[in-house]
Amino acid sequence: MEVTGRAIALAALQMAPAATLMAHGLRAQVRQPSDENAQVHRRAGRLARMRQPKGNSRMANLALFDFDGTITTREMMRDFMLRAVAPRRLACGKVLLAPWYGGYKLGVVSGTAARAAIVRFGFSGVPLDVLQTHGAAFAAEALPAVLRPEALARIRWHRRQGDTVAVVSGALDLYLAPWCHTHGLALICSALEHRHGRFTGRYLGAQCVGEEKARRVRAQYDLAAYERVYAYGDTHEDLPLLDLAHHRFYRGLELPAAATTW
Repeated sequence: MEVTGRAIALAALQMAPAATLMAHGLRAQVRQPSDENAQVHRRAGRLARMRQPKGNSRMANLALFDFDGTITTREMMRDFMLRAVAPRRLACGKVLLAPWYGGYKLGVVSGTAARAAIVRFGFSGVPLDVLQTHGAAFAAEALPAVLRPEALARIRWHRRQGDTVAVVSGALDLYLAPWCHTHGLALICSALEHRHGRFTGRYLGAQCVGEEKARRVRAQYDLAAYERVYAYGDTHEDLPLLDLAHHRFYRGLELPAAATTW
């Protein structure tokens, strides 16, 4: 599950954008990555390609897992913001993000816009190394307590079969990257833009939710080269990901097979 519903509501009560953000935050913009960010994307692409099938031989299977709510018991955005955002910003956020929360509840502000506002207020100008340190600590200290045993067992099952296993999530690479590295999993997820060693407060490209999940998976993997594709999710934002798979699991239950159109 990507950060939706309750997680956005709770995060919104903790932080908020300034008045200028209120005027500009809803304008969705996909920015061109800086050289520094482009290098990060190239490294991520090389890592993913290392796990792709070579030539015309068919691989065993590909397993695609959402993270929040699928591997974990709840959304983790709020938990990370509470740990990583400076206390003064959190205090201001209780007031300044309230309009975003209200707009989201009324259906006039999308989840994508709400997330963009939250990270812009919380992380603008924060040094890169500070958030990376918070992310590594969060992965090691906070995530183990909220992992679903059944999800971990399913990941282990796939790995025993020799399958390629990837986490596909709208959550941030700041903590997903170290967690996936520890568990030997590939990763496709949202990232934040940074320049000259500081975060700009904007997402790097589109958030990895909804159709963007499916687009990124197709870009990284030749789905037709795998014997079977499995996908696991738990919200509507995961449905395009599930539609890629022969075996689709939604909140732990297998759905009827989808007609694959790779």
